[in-house]
Amino acid sequence: MTARPLLVFLVAVLPAVGCSVSEDLPAEEVCRDAGYSVANRLFECTGDADRANSGYDTLLDLGCRVSGFAKDELGASSLSLEGGGLVPVPEAYGCPADLRALTCDVIKSGESDASVWLAAAPRCAALFGSTPQVGAGGAP
Repeated sequence: MTARPLLVFLVAVLPAVGCSVSEDLPAEEVCRDAGYSVANRLFECTGDADRANSGYDTLLDLGCRVSGFAKDELGASSLSLEGGGLVPVPEAYGCPADLRALTCDVIKSGESDASVWLAAAPRCAALFGSTPQVGAGGAP
C-alpha cells in the first residue's frame, strides 16, 4: 500500500525538480566551467600551476557571450547569447567536456591563441568572443 503513494509522489514531483536545476546556476557559469577545464588540462599536461591559471584567463579574456536563460520553440532550456541566438543547455555544457578531452599538444598550442581551443572544441565557439556565431538553436 505504501509503494503506490511513493510512486505518485515521484511521478508528480521529480520532473518539476529536474527541470529547474540548470537555471539555479548563473547562465555564464558554463564559461567559467570551460575555463576550469582548460586550466585543469594545462596543469595535467605541464604540471605548471601558473600556466594553468593563465590558460583560464586566456579563454575568459575572449569574452563570454552567454547572457541568460531562455526557452527554445519546443520549451527546452537554452542559453541566450549576446548578439542573438540560442544554444541548448546540454550542447553548451558539452563545451567544458570537449576542452577537457583535448590532447596535450592542442591544449599547449592554445596558450597564446585561445582560438586554437575553440577550433578544436566546436561546441565552445558560440559561447566565446565578440563575433556572433551560429549556435545549434538559432542564428545570430
